Amino acid sequence: MNPRLVLLGIAIVFVGFLVVAVGIFSGTGGSSSIGGFILIGPVPIIFGSGPNSGALSTVGLVITVAMVAAYLLSFLLWRSGRRREVEAE
Repeated sequence: MNPRLVLLGIAIVFVGFLVVAVGIFSGTGGSSSIGGFILIGPVPIIFGSGPNSGALSTVGLVITVAMVAAYLLSFLLWRSGRRREVEAE
């Protein structure tokens, strides 16, 4: 594993927790929304409740599409590298 990628992943998780904590402590007590998504293979299950649930669902869908696209791109790049290795032998 690339140590830079591991550190980047840890940093992203830490920043995510920090954003959630800041959001909790700076809340004004107004209305709240909840939402989430479950990814089973390439099929997203998106749910939400509250006044902003539509926006939360849209964000979840965009993130899902971006992650699936990143996975497919990395797979195709890996496969093309393997093909070049076989042709070189």
